[in-house]
Amino acid sequence: MRKFWHLIVLLTTFFVPSLSFAKEPVTINFAPTTAAIISPERGFWRFVADDFATATDQDLAALYDEGLTLGYGVVRLDKYRAIELPREFLAQLETRFAATRKAGIKIILRFSYNYPSSSSEYEGAKDAPLKIVLKHLEQLTPLFEKNSDVIAAVQAGFIGAWGEGHTSSNQLDTDENKGIIRDALLTAVPTEVPLQWRYPADLVGWQEKGERGRFGFHNDCFLSSPTDVGTYSENENQRKSEREIMASLTEKQFHSIETCDADKNAIRNDCASIMQEGAEFHVSGINREYYRAFHERWEKDGCMPEIAAKMGYRLRLLDAKIANGTIEVTIANDGWARLARPRQLELHQGGQVVSLGDLQQISAGAKVTYKAPFSKNDQTDVLCLSAPDPNTSLRGNARYAIRFANSDRPEQTWRDGAFCFKAY
Repeated sequence: MRKFWHLIVLLTTFFVPSLSFAKEPVTINFAPTTAAIISPERGFWRFVADDFATATDQDLAALYDEGLTLGYGVVRLDKYRAIELPREFLAQLETRFAATRKAGIKIILRFSYNYPSSSSEYEGAKDAPLKIVLKHLEQLTPLFEKNSDVIAAVQAGFIGAWGEGHTSSNQLDTDENKGIIRDALLTAVPTEVPLQWRYPADLVGWQEKGERGRFGFHNDCFLSSPTDVGTYSENENQRKSEREIMASLTEKQFHSIETCDADKNAIRNDCASIMQEGAEFHVSGINREYYRAFHERWEKDGCMPEIAAKMGYRLRLLDAKIANGTIEVTIANDGWARLARPRQLELHQGGQVVSLGDLQQISAGAKVTYKAPFSKNDQTDVLCLSAPDPNTSLRGNARYAIRFANSDRPEQTWRDGAFCFKAY
């Protein structure tokens, strides 16, 4: 994988420098683009394989080739409902994270002791005793820590059918046991990795008690009935409250969703609904493969390109102003959500790198101006803006750098992880 910092140095010589600098103040305006943007931790996702632990390198590489930066990795623990995880299994998972890193994507993880092929089969689905679940989380903790760079989120999993938190064969879905598993996950998963829970009622109850921790939400039946097929309460007033709290929660927590099969008269698969609720619930990722009735309607009615553009963050450079020894860079977020994790905006000039501030502070629909000291020099008049992955393991990999929603112009060029422009 090419290191894009070397390319930034090359880009500063790409333009013909003008060593007779113009007088300040200088304003550089950036052109927007409506093109699809491949950028990390956002967008459509799909299953990597039936079991992440057995996914091939080719399975993982195929996602980025398809324009996806998120994969869904269900780890099947069916064989281990009564025993500890074998060392060989943990080593196998480690190789899959290494392949994920090589592929240039990140994984939404869920661990499950079963995965029924249909809703008619889940009543017989078995999970593991609480003691085994806690032991498995203890064993997985070093794996989470070592590979947090390529884990987009960890969904609670473990409990019941599909790891969705219901119909447990071992009473894992009692309030007490859900609380124990919640706390074990908060301990096992590094603080920088988003955590997701399936049901708003749990999240609301924990929030009222101050016990939610950093858990966000995932909705596996988004737009699929008035209650999103049991996601929300049947009681209308309670459902309204839950939806309002989830809308507020997802403003700051990573929210990925899928739609599901329901009464065709109940689903809200029109463009108006996804555009409204996608923004309301700050959706960062959508299952590309299920449920197809939604995708087909969005494609037919013409809003699919806008959905693809709006999911998650969409950061657009507006302008850069240089005056009085200061540079100010203004960025808008045209997406539905803010970044899932903190990430620094960096300015590169003549081999010098200055951090301007955290891009996560730009909420959906907002714009923020970043300021830093700036000194002209006679080495170059070309500047580059970049937002590399904060993890040292990924920092030099252009696939993990944020792509700004700006078009190339004669003196403004995006190349391999940075947007470079002539300043004078």
